[in-house]
Amino acid sequence: MGIALVLTLAVGAAACGSSDETLDHDKLEREIRTQLEQSNRVKGVRCPDDVKSAEGTTFECTATVEGTEQVIDGEVQAKRRVSIALRQ
Repeated sequence: MGIALVLTLAVGAAACGSSDETLDHDKLEREIRTQLEQSNRVKGVRCPDDVKSAEGTTFECTATVEGTEQVIDGEVQAKRRVSIALRQ
């Protein structure tokens, strides 16, 4: 398929000031979808709704790209930024 994706996104937290706060699930999916749509046909993106916002947290999302289910690996970085990469 030849699709390469490595991005850093800024996403907010769903709750503030708690060690249990999670990333804003809707914003995370929306940001990933926006980036994929720039160069591919995307039908949808699904991410877990309980991704902790702590730096170093890793997670997986899935996206339907050009009719094929693709895995997206993510890692929370400092200041609630998220690094994502389309798994090859």
